[in-house]
Amino acid sequence: MVRENSNMSFSLQGMNSYVVRKVVSEYWLTNIYPKEIAQAHRSGDFHIHDLDFLGAYTYFGKEIILTKISNELLLTSFEQLYELIAEKEVVLSEKDEAYAKYPKELLVLDKNGWTRVLRVVRKRKNRPMLFVKNRGGRSVIVTDNHPMITENGEKEAKDVIVDRDRTFTVDLSSLLEKEDLWRIQYIDLLREIKKHGWISKRDRLFFNGEPLDDLRDEEGDGYVHTIGFISKRKIKLTRKFGYFIGFTLAEGYLSYNEKEPRCVSLTQKDKKLLLRANEGLIENGMSGCLIKREDRFELQVKNPFLRFLFEKVFKIKPGARNKTLPINILSYNKDFVEGLIAGILDGDGSIDTSRTTLSLRISSRSLLEQMALLMQLLGFIPRDRNIEGEGSIREFNGKKIVQNYPIYGLSFRKTTIGISSEKYIEAELSTKAWHDETRSAWHKIINIAWVGI
Repeated sequence: MVRENSNMSFSLQGMNSYVVRKVVSEYWLTNIYPKEIAQAHRSGDFHIHDLDFLGAYTYFGKEIILTKISNELLLTSFEQLYELIAEKEVVLSEKDEAYAKYPKELLVLDKNGWTRVLRVVRKRKNRPMLFVKNRGGRSVIVTDNHPMITENGEKEAKDVIVDRDRTFTVDLSSLLEKEDLWRIQYIDLLREIKKHGWISKRDRLFFNGEPLDDLRDEEGDGYVHTIGFISKRKIKLTRKFGYFIGFTLAEGYLSYNEKEPRCVSLTQKDKKLLLRANEGLIENGMSGCLIKREDRFELQVKNPFLRFLFEKVFKIKPGARNKTLPINILSYNKDFVEGLIAGILDGDGSIDTSRTTLSLRISSRSLLEQMALLMQLLGFIPRDRNIEGEGSIREFNGKKIVQNYPIYGLSFRKTTIGISSEKYIEAELSTKAWHDETRSAWHKIINIAWVGI
């Protein structure tokens, strides 16, 4: 007998709901999931949540995820992950613009360790998105119907209650303690060009003067170059080079258009930071050109090898909202990582009125969340700020500027951990811990907000 609730002996509505849910579940298992996954669910090897719900839920594509592809540790957005999966894309629904890839060697990190993933789906957003943040400082952007694992069970995001429900904040350091982090000291430019292919058919490449196509022995150090541009073969991942990359991510204009006069442009009123950023290029056999404008200085860099690093190795896209950290950042030398954080802070950071807290406000959700993860691994307790600015109007030089997209923020307090950022050095040492700094713990939800993205 099917009952709507325990007080009724029979419910036609309850029976209809039960039948529909069984039909929907069978549809997912028969028509959507691969046979081996459907069989594993039916045999009880694992459980697939929400099979009885026909509508799709999803993460915001700019949210970040820790993965391994062919045993290579990557820190990417969901969008980047989908692009990196080499397997062929399969159409699930042209009407819903839903597509899938079935990776053979993909692992994803969750609070219980590494989990194998057999399918990754991308689709057009057709539901409103919610920003959900807990008191531990971590946040996530998901569709309103996304199942959230709370301390008291699973709930859809729109049903989560502020100040009552709690979500889990993981301890990343313990989850990654067995991984070989920070091990890569340099990037072999020659090998990366062989791996990815060169970015332009017009350029002829040379190694130490010899055409690259004629080389039989590719061992040894030296210079990779075209007729007009040059770079060291081994790009050293130093603190100075990290600072240049970080400052470019915060302040730089990026272009991969060959017709542009530069691939990187940095602008400041004071040339001191620009010259500091340029030191990282000089270390690797490159350099920008400092140009004096009317009321500012500009560092212009036009070097195809630098563009190759950004585009093909780091997988960084142009545009403020698209910028990300290098996908292999967790494997790069720790000095490089510290320098990168320093560059981002000097480019986009600010010191709060307390003088002990530093904040970042940027338009790239992925970059901000990657920064938060990095800083956790370095020993900080970063906290996401509430989303700001969306729909706001301000005036600049007599013109009204409408903020169409949200600004994402991050704050952390200065500790005894050293960062070579001028703003971090200027800030005062914090002697008092914030609330809820414990990791691997349940933290109260303190903010839920609709996001128009």
